[in-house]
Amino acid sequence: MVIYNRNEKIIHSKGDSFDVKSIQANDSQLQPCFIVFDILMYNDEILTNKPLNERLQYLHKKILEPIEGRIIFSAIKPGTSNQDVINELNLAIEERQEGIVVKDPWAVYKPNVRENGGWYKVNI
Repeated sequence: MVIYNRNEKIIHSKGDSFDVKSIQANDSQLQPCFIVFDILMYNDEILTNKPLNERLQYLHKKILEPIEGRIIFSAIKPGTSNQDVINELNLAIEERQEGIVVKDPWAVYKPNVRENGGWYKVNI
């Protein structure tokens, strides 16, 4: 969950000192927004034992429709080189994002595990 600014049409970063739990229902500018980046269960089928690239196929089945400022799908861009990562990190800096997450498409989901779980978060 993140904070979406309806007026500016941006997602606030944690560095902006906002907390999604503190948004008031009558706030005309800020609202909670759900960013979808993975799926762990679908119709009672547990997907955590499947690799990321298979889990993402479930998301492409249109199980959720994006709603501007309410439900947003995380951008997924395949990369194969260090330069691809550098380019995305530079883009994230330009767009005032918090960073990027690099994931192994063949990694299965491991709760509370990052580096040894096939994904790495690069904070700005």
